[in-house]
Order: sequence, then structure tokens, then C-alpha cells
Amino acid sequence: MAAIPTFLYIYYTFTPPKNRAMDCFEGLSILTSNEKRSSDVDFDAMLSHILQGVYHLVPDEVECDIKKTSNDENKPREAFLQAILYFLNEIRNTKYLDGDTSLGVKQLNSLKRGIEIAISMMIPCLLPGVGVGIQYMCPRAAQLPAEQLTDFQKYERLSNVVKTILNCFDESTMRPTILPQIGSLLAALIQLSTVPLTKPCNESENSSGNTFRMTAVIYDQLKREQEQFRVSLLSLIDKLPQSIVVKELMIILGVRRAPRWLRRETQRLLISRIMKPNGIVALVLSMCDDGLDSGAHWAKLDVIAKLIATPQGTDPDIYYNSICSQLLNLLESKGKDSLIVTSLCMNALYERNPTVFTKKILNPIMEPLLITVGKSETMEVLRTEIEVTKCVENLSKCFTSNGAEFKCLPSKLLCVIAVPLFRLYTKAYRTVYLHRKNLEQLMLLLLREESMQADLFAILLVQHRSNHVEHDFGNNLTFRFGPNSEFEVTNQVEYISCDEFGDCLLHLVQNDKILSYNLFCYLLESLSRLNENCHCKNKDIAHDMEVKLVYAKLLSILADTHAIQEAYIRNPQHILLFVISLVEDKSANDKENGNEIGIEFDVLYISLMLVKFILENKRKSIDWKPFDKLATALGKLKSCRTSTELSTLAKEVTNLIKTKGALARPRYQDLSESNEKVTEFDKAIHDLADPLLPVRAHGLMLLTKLVERSDHDVIAQKDIVLCLFQENLKHEDSFIYLSAINGLAALASAYPEKVIEVLVHEFIDITSASKESTISPDTRAKIGEILVKVTRSLGELAPTYKNILINGFLCGTRDVDPLVRTSSLSCLGELCKVLGYRLGNIIVEVIFCIGSIIKTDKIAECRRAGVMVTTLLLQGLGKAALISLGNDLVPLYRALLSLQHDEDSVLRLHAQLALNEFDDIVRDFLFSKPKLEKSIFVLEPTV
Repeated sequence: MAAIPTFLYIYYTFTPPKNRAMDCFEGLSILTSNEKRSSDVDFDAMLSHILQGVYHLVPDEVECDIKKTSNDENKPREAFLQAILYFLNEIRNTKYLDGDTSLGVKQLNSLKRGIEIAISMMIPCLLPGVGVGIQYMCPRAAQLPAEQLTDFQKYERLSNVVKTILNCFDESTMRPTILPQIGSLLAALIQLSTVPLTKPCNESENSSGNTFRMTAVIYDQLKREQEQFRVSLLSLIDKLPQSIVVKELMIILGVRRAPRWLRRETQRLLISRIMKPNGIVALVLSMCDDGLDSGAHWAKLDVIAKLIATPQGTDPDIYYNSICSQLLNLLESKGKDSLIVTSLCMNALYERNPTVFTKKILNPIMEPLLITVGKSETMEVLRTEIEVTKCVENLSKCFTSNGAEFKCLPSKLLCVIAVPLFRLYTKAYRTVYLHRKNLEQLMLLLLREESMQADLFAILLVQHRSNHVEHDFGNNLTFRFGPNSEFEVTNQVEYISCDEFGDCLLHLVQNDKILSYNLFCYLLESLSRLNENCHCKNKDIAHDMEVKLVYAKLLSILADTHAIQEAYIRNPQHILLFVISLVEDKSANDKENGNEIGIEFDVLYISLMLVKFILENKRKSIDWKPFDKLATALGKLKSCRTSTELSTLAKEVTNLIKTKGALARPRYQDLSESNEKVTEFDKAIHDLADPLLPVRAHGLMLLTKLVERSDHDVIAQKDIVLCLFQENLKHEDSFIYLSAINGLAALASAYPEKVIEVLVHEFIDITSASKESTISPDTRAKIGEILVKVTRSLGELAPTYKNILINGFLCGTRDVDPLVRTSSLSCLGELCKVLGYRLGNIIVEVIFCIGSIIKTDKIAECRRAGVMVTTLLLQGLGKAALISLGNDLVPLYRALLSLQHDEDSVLRLHAQLALNEFDDIVRDFLFSKPKLEKSIFVLEPTV
């Protein structure tokens, strides 16, 4: 190198950093290139030859150091590594990489290969069992002859490489090339910062021989460097993506024959990462290869859940505090995958440590429903809408997940909030509360727990805690709607009747056959107990009477359901025992008091009706012995004071039992001369002549179903059916009125012209006389919706009736009630969509009406509906609107512009959407691309 002039040093000293960086990339490319390398040439000699090509790119002093290392110590590999580290440091130290400068593909490849070579030459310096071996990381390097290095030389190489790579990692441009080698770098840092050091020996520092001797000076120096490497390790871990850190630490921990100190330190680092925020997510991503496919990773997720549920570290409380807070945060996140992980972890934690799970996860979730209300004279909001809503959402995620059932927590955990949850459902089940369905599912889960089902029925129906109820079902809380139309908890005491609780419970179980049957059985048993205890002293007679009334009402409704009837046809033992006990109690009570108790009469009548239904629908294998006992018991009623209806029914049941059901006959029988069975059409006509309103409404609904099924009797007499529906349009009761409206809608396919005319005139007449009308706005709006439904069912025939329909809805926009005006506008928009926007000249009148409403109507909802119809029309008509309407659109456009300063934010948004449609139409009209087409005509041949 003596032949190289000394101006090279001056060149490198004063050359701009960018050029120096380019020379470094060139030198790194020479060192890492695969060219001129052959397996036949000695590896060390090949490295010395490669080094000759980069000497002109380094300063003199660096060249001297590399040559000295290569020649004097005969270590070409060490010299080669020294050159690579020099170029890496120079690239890092130049200002070329500052700012937003990006590297080319060739430069990135050179950096990547240089770092790979440096790491591969560092790995043999790691202690056995530390990190992944060189045979796995670089199989070709493992085939080379091993270097003869002392322990101190290995430490120096390890230290130099780690320091250089860490410096490069601080540069964001170089970081992507280091990430693939991050596992070996972490292993080296753990060794440099944690490996136990040999205690200093007492011998002289200048001991003879080549054996390394640990002196006090070297020991102190290594201790200081360990502290520095410790800081670097923690800094690197914080900078890396946590999923990568967790994955690499688990790989280091899983190496066979890893030293104990390494396992201890790696495990401690791993636990600290998991305890960090989002540590559980990092663990999941590390084990599932940065992508969660629950179907493919069930086994891994199960292992993760058990690992997280197992306490780690020296203090389990600190560990569980961190883990549980992460699980609560994951529960509130929106991702589906996070919910799966959270459910599995919560189940594992519940199985591992139920106490910790209840204290740190379940109680914080249920906290808004676990509070105790104290006495206060002033009204206070104890829990806000956000807290109650979040509680319901999290409970739904934990207990009613849409995935596999095994991911959900046991429903018995909900028992501590059964009462407040039911009271919240009582307030919500008749409303449009967003989470009403979630509340219903939670309550059904509770009621399906057989171990506490009877206790739940008792506490939910009576809302009074009795001595025989073993479970704690929570406190009575008062809920009310807040300003955001959601529920909040207040400290005011609200009285809810047993009747309301009974209706709510019935609504809850009515679609579940098993729960309905179990509730029916519970009501029978409870009534038996109430009758037995009716003569006890110190009883609240008024409360018991109220409970009996509610029970009787629920029994009456349930006994009329098909599920209960079918269940007792299969197994009538329960109802028979109850009827026998009820008859005996009534007989004894009648003898004692000499009077009749009305509630027992109702319950007995309902029960006997059910027994009669069982006998009339008996099966072949029926056991008549229990029925014989019932017949004997019913004989005692002859000596009691009963009503004529009850006596007659008891006589019929007794005759059925004595004749083994031979007298059973259909409930309805045609007694005419032809002796033919009554059809469903005849039943509907018969019900329409009944003086009772519910029976007449039932006849109308039955007639509507026959129309929908195209019954042949209805088709043959459709004129009569039309007259019947029209006649009931004049009825004052809204139930009869709406049933007739629905019937006309079903009849539209047969008489579209007459039906539409009748419905439109009905809609117009009600609207015109709306000030004096007794029909509610909801009912009037319902007629408009039915008109749209009829129009939609007509299909291609709908444009035939567009004039009468549009005129009807335009009349509805003049109604005094804003709900009817809003509904008419909405129906008008839907009608335009059904007609395919084929409105003709009447579109001008529609546009004028909408513009007037937008400008003059004082109700925001009406103006919103008007803007919505405008948007629909513009979207449907497109460029044709601008061509056909022209100046007629100007008032509407100005009306929309005036809404940009309206106080209603929703209305401003709707107006902006409509204006955007205007802009799109104009832009499409002005800048539409010309069609490159040419017409070709075929002329007739000339003679």
C-alpha cells in the first residue's frame, strides 16, 4: 500500500460526505459480492484477495490496521470483519442518510449482505446454547474450519459487532436490513449483559502462559460494559415491534441446553414484555406468524391462554393486574380476533383462578349493576349512559359470543346481577334500545341455568327476597332514559308492579318451548304453595292476591300456547296433580268459609280447559289411572258453590274420563243439513259477525291470511271480501281499522285499481280531516307505508297508477301532524324509486312541493325528508333532470343552498349530499366524453 500516494488521506478528509458514503457502499459491495469466489480456493486466502480490492477506498491508518490484523496475526477473517464493520460505521456516520434519502436496491442488498456476514462471524463467539447455532443460520459458514480464538478475543469480536449493529439500527434507513438478524443480536446482547463473570484471581496479572486470567481491572471493566450493554438491550427491545421481540425471546428460550442464567434472564424479559400494554397481542402475533386465523391456530391460542392464565414472576398480584387490564382493553376493542383471544384467556383464567378472575375482570365489567343505592332526598345519576352501555356490551361479548359456545363464560356467573339486569330489560323490551337484543340473550342464558331456575322465577316475578332463595341475585336498581336515549342508573326508588314483571318475563320466554313449559310448571307449584299458606297469620293478603292474579294471568296465556299443550299431551302428570290439589283445596275452603274465591276459580277453569284439550287430543298409549283420580276429585265440586261454566266444564271432563275419550269431538261442528265441516273462510265470516272486537279483529286477520294463501273460497268470493274490508275501514277502533287496511293490501293483486283507489282516498280523507280525526298519526303513516308496499308488489303495472299515488302523497305533505308529513315524503321517495323515476310531467309539481317544504316547513324532520327525496330524484334522473327540468330546478337548488347555514347538523349534511348530486349532474352534462360511434345504414339494392 506504500505505492498509494498520501493524497488519498487528504481526499477522504475533505471529500463531501455523500461521495464518501458512495465509496463505502462500493467497498461493501466488493466485500460481499459472490463473484470470483470458488470452493477450490482456500477460504482465508480468498478473503485476503478480496481485501486487496478495497484498500484504495479506506484511509491509510485504517488500511494499516486491517493489514496488520491480516498479516501479523494471520487472521484474514478478523481483518475481513474489521473492513465490513468500518464501512458500516462510515455509512452510519455520514450525512448521506440524513433526512428522507432512500437507498437503491443495490445499496440495500450490499448492506443486508454485510450485516449478514458480520452476524455470521459473530455467532461462533456466542456461548454454547445461546441463540440459534450457526448451522441453522448459515449452513455454508458452518462448513468452514473453525477459528482458534481465545475467550477474550471472542468477547472483543462479539462486543465490536454488537456495537456496530446497534449504531446502524439507530438509523431508520438501515433498520430494515437488520431486522432479519435481530434474533442473533438479542442473544448476543443478553450474553454480553447477563453472563456470569469469573471472579478475579489473586495471581499476578503478568502470569505466564496463554491462558486468560481474570484480573480485578478487567473484571471492573467488564462489569461496566455489562451495565452499558444492559441499557442497550432494554433500549433495543423498546424500539422493536413487540411481536418480534416476544417471538425471538421465545426462540432463545426454547434452545436446547441453554444455560440456566440465559433461561432465567430471557424468561424475565419475556414476562416483562407480556406485562407491557398490548403484551398479550404481541404474544399472539408472535406465535401465529403475525396473522391470526382462529381456525388454523386453535391449538396455539389454547396454549397462549393457558400460558397467560398461569402467574409469572415473583409477584402474582402485579402480573394479574397487568394481564387483567389488558384483557379488559381487548374486550372493548372492535376486532373480532381480539374478542376470540380475550374469550379464551378469560376462560383459562377463570378455570385457573376464579377468585382473581371475579375480582379483577368480572366485577369491573359488572360494576355499574353491582352498586348499592343509598337513601337520598335529591335525585342523582349514579352511573352514566356510557357506563351502563359499556357494561351491557362487554357482558354480551363475554357470555353470548356468536362463535363457538366453549369460548363463552359460564352463565351462572351472571346470577349476581340477575335482578338489575331484569329490571333494565323490563324498561327496554318495549323500546328501540340498541342493546335490547343483548339484554334478552343474557337473561335467557340466566333462565336456562337449571340449578337456579326456580329461584330466578321467584325473584323476578315477585321482586321479593324470600328465605328459601339461596342465591344472591343483586340489588334493585332504577333505570331511566338519559339525554342520549340510553339508560342511566339513578338513586330514585321506582315501583314496578308484579303485572309488569310478569308481562316482561312472559315476553322473554314465549319463544322458548322449554322455558315456557318450565315457567308454567313453576306457576302451578307456586299457586299450590300460595293456596296452602293462605290461612297463615301475619301474611300480606293484598300482596298475595296481586301475585295470584299475575300467576293466573300468565297461566291463562301460557295454557293457550301450542308448546304447553303439546308438552302436557306427552306428559300430563304434572297438570293432573295440580288440578286435584286445587279441587281439594277449594272443597276444603268452601266448607270452611262458605264462599267462592275468584282467583281459584279462574285457575281451576284454565287448568280444566287444558285437561280437556289433552283428552281431546289423547294418544293411544295414554295412562288413564291419573285421570280416574281426577274424576273422583271433580265429584267433590258438586257439593261446592261454583259457577255454571265451571260446573259444566267439570262435567264434560268427567264424562270424557269415564268414556275413555269416546265423547271427544271437534270444537267447531257444522250442524246444517249437509253436515259438512266448516271451512276457514266460514270461520272468518262467523268471527266478523261477533259483537266482541277482538274476535272481529281475529276474523279480519284470518281473512287476510286466506287472501295471501290464495284460498279458493276467497278467490270465488273476492267481491264480498273486498266489501268486508271496505266496511271495516269505517270502524273507530285502530285494531280493526289496521286489520282492514292490511287485508286490502293483501287483496291488491286481485283488485289493484279498486284497492289503490280505496287506500288513496282513505289516506287523503284522513289527512284532510286530520284536525278532527281520532286516528293516531302512527296509523295514518302506516297507510302510506302500505300503499308503497302495494305499489312495490305490482311490479311493472305500478306506472299505471302513478298519478293517483303521487297526488295522494302530495296531499299527505299538507297534513298538520309532522309525523304524517315526514312519512308522506319518505313514501314519495320510495314510490319514485319503485316507479323507476318515470314520473312524466308530474315531476315539476313534485319538485315544487319539495322545494316549498324545504324552505317553509318549521319541523327539521320534514325538511330532512324533503332533502332525502331530492337526493333520490337527482340520483335516479341523472343528466335527464337537467335537460328536462331546466329552470324548474333553480328554486330547489337555492333552497338547498339556504340550508347550509341551518342549525340542524344532520339537515346540513343531507343538503350537502343533494348539492353534490347537482354538481355531479352538471359536470356530467358539461364534460361528458363524446361517443365515438358511427351509424351504418344498409341501402336497398337498386334495380
